[in-house]
Order: sequence, then structure tokens, then C-alpha cells
Amino acid sequence: MSLRRFIQDKLTDAQLDAINNAVNSYQNYYLASADYTTTDSNTVIEYASGSYTVTLHTPTGNKLLYVTNSGTGIISVNGDGFSEVVYMNESFELFFNGTNWILL
Repeated sequence: MSLRRFIQDKLTDAQLDAINNAVNSYQNYYLASADYTTTDSNTVIEYASGSYTVTLHTPTGNKLLYVTNSGTGIISVNGDGFSEVVYMNESFELFFNGTNWILL
């Protein structure tokens, strides 16, 4: 029996769906090099250089978003009622709860 089949036999469909959704969400990586407005397809946005502004869109539902600054610039993250700065070598995990973006 394969490991995949063994795991599928032990977990419920809901648990398997949750795992698949979590894994698939990390595949939406975007390396930004200019001001940027997020989209529903973004999960990870990385800035490797420069100082820019990320504008948070209003998602269609709950949404996790990671903004990371691996460069030396300063990244401003702004949205409806949300404003934070991501300094060099920092990352933010943000969650849209259906109403507001919140910093986790």
C-alpha cells in the first residue's frame, strides 16, 4: 500500500480537502519589483529590493496573504483601514476575515 493511499484511508474527505487547499495556496508566489495591488490569486508577495507600496484589495472571501521583504527597502502595506510597514528581513501574515484585513 502506498503512503498516499494509507493517508487517504485515515483522513476524512474534509481533512484531505483542507490539506490540499493549504498546499495549493502556497503555490501563488509573486516576486514584486514595483508598487502592486494584490489579487485573489496572491498568497505570497516578496520584495527583494527597493521601497514600494502594496495595496490590499478586497477579497471575495476569507484570505491569507504573506508579504515579505527580503531586500533593504521599506514596503508599505495599505488597505481599507489597514496600514503597516514591512522592514528589511521582515514578513507579515495577513488575514481578510470577510470584513477587514488583520495582522496575525
